[in-house]
Amino acid sequence: MKRLFLLAVVSVLLVSCQQEKSAYVNSSKLFDEYQPIKDASAKFEKQQKNAQGQIQPQMQKLQQEYQQLMQRKESMDQAAFQKEAQAIQQKAQQMQQMQQMQMQSLQKNNTAKMDSLNQAVKKAVADYAESNGYTYVFGMSEEGKQIIYASEGKNITQEVLEELNGGEMDSSEKEDKDEMKSEKEMDSTMPK
Repeated sequence: MKRLFLLAVVSVLLVSCQQEKSAYVNSSKLFDEYQPIKDASAKFEKQQKNAQGQIQPQMQKLQQEYQQLMQRKESMDQAAFQKEAQAIQQKAQQMQQMQQMQMQSLQKNNTAKMDSLNQAVKKAVADYAESNGYTYVFGMSEEGKQIIYASEGKNITQEVLEELNGGEMDSSEKEDKDEMKSEKEMDSTMPK
């Protein structure tokens, strides 16, 4: 009787040890409160303001030049007026293009930095999950739910692909597969 009871206790313990652990993280909170992300966002905003601050005085100067030109318009001949107006317009377009290229460069750098930080967060979650025996960690946010971490043994992608590829093929897929097989056989028989 004691052996049967002991066997039952051991069985329950084994089954409970094999149960999968899952948890979730608030993804929004992770990203909002992770200091390197906060720092990168603040740096990006500062760089944007600096870039805008550099071009703002130049644009104001061009506006003043245009206003002065408009005041002198009556005393100028048409060709001279158009020539000066066109020159001011070209300068403004060049400045806008410079600003746009600078902003694109800043955005590209910021995106790369945020991608790197995103990977760091995912790695931290995976490391924590592995070291604490979690099988799944879900990310919860306002946008929805996603799996941030899943132990490798739970990935059934290959099995599903094999099932899909081993199933019924339509005639065109079968012809393509037969044609590829014939080409491989021909390639293997040709001297190299």
